[in-house]
Amino acid sequence: MGSSTPPPPPTDPYAAPSNPYAAPGQPGQYIAPPFAPGAKKKSSTLYIVLGIIAAVLVVCGGSTWAITKAFSSNSSGSASGSSSSSSSGQFAASQNVNLQVVYASDQITFTSIKQANKFSDDSFTGLSYENNKNYVRLNFNEKQLSDKTSYFIYDSAFTLILPDQSTAKAIQAQETEGPQAGVVRTNWVDFELNNQVDLSKLSLRLGGSDEAQMTFPLKTGADVSKYNPQKISPNQAFQYAGMNWTLNDVTQSYYNNGQQAKSGKVVVIVDLTANNNSNSTVYLNDNFIRLKSGTTVTAPNFDSSLTNFDIIDPGTTNIQGSAVFDTPPSSTYTLEFASGQNITAQSLDVTMGSGS
Repeated sequence: MGSSTPPPPPTDPYAAPSNPYAAPGQPGQYIAPPFAPGAKKKSSTLYIVLGIIAAVLVVCGGSTWAITKAFSSNSSGSASGSSSSSSSGQFAASQNVNLQVVYASDQITFTSIKQANKFSDDSFTGLSYENNKNYVRLNFNEKQLSDKTSYFIYDSAFTLILPDQSTAKAIQAQETEGPQAGVVRTNWVDFELNNQVDLSKLSLRLGGSDEAQMTFPLKTGADVSKYNPQKISPNQAFQYAGMNWTLNDVTQSYYNNGQQAKSGKVVVIVDLTANNNSNSTVYLNDNFIRLKSGTTVTAPNFDSSLTNFDIIDPGTTNIQGSAVFDTPPSSTYTLEFASGQNITAQSLDVTMGSGS
């Protein structure tokens, strides 16, 4: 029998056409076409955009934190017209006050106290770069009671006394010097502290180290009566130098003519009237009167007006004058009238608080 050639295998009508250029492969192995397209590279623009968004979020988040921190800091610190929560350990930012005293003939009416980390109208309070600095402001009205100027400077005349009894000197005032004659104005004085304080427990000392100082609580209703002038009107008649005299008024005060009394002293003003009903001319001088307080005998100062008593003609009546003394304070004084040619010495005791 002759050998026969086996028939070719059947063809798949759905098979992909063979690639004549394909490299030979092993059975079951997939061979990529030699010109197959490569994988697409991801664009770098996407990463740049994502990076910008992330940066913006970080910056915004940090700004939000900073703003929140700033507001939190401002709310815990004091600002004019605001108060802080008691749970934060802070104190009220302001307190109203209605209190009046007279210093060096300047009638001062305190209206409010405030505290803040700075005041926009006082550049001194913005000079500190320490976060814990605090400033206290006293607001007040002023009226000059004298026809002279009050010669004082606020940063030396005003001393703030803190609750722990430590002190702070004034650093700045809206008006730096005492008011002139006829002046009525508003004013403020600022003090520098390290921390906030309880405004209801502050006191003020008025007066320099060489002056009669006045210390009192800075609150409505505080008793400042001992610093008010004391006046009596004895209208006491007496004889001296052949004339009829009347001791009209005696005033004890911490101030006179724009000046504060000196340390350890007060000002005593004695108002007199004389009538010369005699037939003789009376000659006196400024040394005819003295004031005795304890063991201290004082001559009249230059604010006195006694020249009307220098020469008093016969029949002259209603001659008036005032003697002003800087003297240690006392509840009882003695007026001493000096002796002279054909003049006998005279003395009068004066008790403050008596009379009308």
